Amino acid sequence: MTKLAEVPDAFYADDFVLGPERGLLGRAVDRLRHLLANPRDTWGSHLYVFRELFEWTGDLESIVEFGSGEFSTPFLAEHCRELISVETSRRYYNRARELYPGVTVRFVPAQFMHEFNVIAPWTDLVFVDSDRRFRKILVEWALEQRVPYVVLHDADKPRLYGYDRVRVPSGYLARVCRVVPKTTVLLTTDTRVGMGVQWKA
Repeated sequence: MTKLAEVPDAFYADDFVLGPERGLLGRAVDRLRHLLANPRDTWGSHLYVFRELFEWTGDLESIVEFGSGEFSTPFLAEHCRELISVETSRRYYNRARELYPGVTVRFVPAQFMHEFNVIAPWTDLVFVDSDRRFRKILVEWALEQRVPYVVLHDADKPRLYGYDRVRVPSGYLARVCRVVPKTTVLLTTDTRVGMGVQWKA
């Protein structure tokens, strides 16, 4: 087993180009243009990982996102058949339902989050960018289910989010993407993804 805290900064993302605008992706494209013009705004830095991942995998069947966002939600919705976005904030839940038609948005009060696992055995990808109190358990749920792709945002603050205490089962590779000051980690069982870049098993 590898502790996430031991994974080196193996990958530095530089440039990023998206395909044609369509549907919900148009909103993500606008945000990406803003991101590229304003490199200090790193809230959408995880899109570098998603863009490259989907180049390898193509679109996926099922994605579970913990914590909706104006970068991630429209982008993920364009790359899967089913996106479930889980919110512990009533305000963000209402906002996501209004902004992202076609996305299944679920509200789970924080006090019930430890008992609420929507990660099904057929889930292809889990994205964790939620309330910091729950990130460790969400990652562990995904790893226990052997989800092929688990993406952790804000991994540059492992103690704050509990990532430093996550034990990664054998069979997973860790890919680290740094868009200073943010770091996103992709844990995957798919050895095809990231060929030619550095990994730590």
